[in-house]
Amino acid sequence: MRENPKTIVTVGYMYSVSEGIAAVAEILTSGKIGEVVNLDVECREHWGQGVLKAHPWIRGPWDTYLGHYKRGGGAACENSHGLHLWLYLAERMGWKELKEVKATFSMRNENGANYDGVAVFLLKEKSGKVGRVTQDTITSPTKFLLRAQGERGFLEWQCRGVPEGDVVRWQEEENKVKEKIFKKERSDDFYRMTLHYKDLLEGKSSAENSPLSFERGYRVMKILSAVFRKEKLL
Repeated sequence: MRENPKTIVTVGYMYSVSEGIAAVAEILTSGKIGEVVNLDVECREHWGQGVLKAHPWIRGPWDTYLGHYKRGGGAACENSHGLHLWLYLAERMGWKELKEVKATFSMRNENGANYDGVAVFLLKEKSGKVGRVTQDTITSPTKFLLRAQGERGFLEWQCRGVPEGDVVRWQEEENKVKEKIFKKERSDDFYRMTLHYKDLLEGKSSAENSPLSFERGYRVMKILSAVFRKEKLL
């Protein structure tokens, strides 16, 4: 990157450029639900519902890096979409830098594999706001959602929360709960990424402010490295 500063480097956290998350970011930064005081994200999906279903020739996590947390497998790394989404939205809302991160893991050993089946993170930023991220490889059916609690309302998003696609629900003050559905197929997650790349290449979006920025992905990896070391897993 230093040698080729014009080269755009991104990460593959596709959900952060979905239509539903774009709507979530707009609502959270608009003040519609007041100042957000808490943000929770869950990225919970059984191996067989996700990556193994998409790669049926793999017999189990032990066959690949998936079953080895030191190689980037396990719930904390493979399903780090949750942690990335939390960081992205916290940044969009203007939250301060993280002051403290605590984590705990449920480790599994099977067929020579060693990985975390469940990873739970508690995050606290410098002004005192807190949040939680839960990621696992055991939940079926899949549960990928977020909830933001504001001083005057709440917001919830669920990936594939309805048969048609993603759903966002929010309430302002004590008014009626609003709902918006974002129709999509699984392939649309990747299509949205290609549209974002097109905007980056055409200069319509900046790499620095991109939801897929390399810097934010690097922050995710730094957090994972730090908590693994704290738990004496590295």
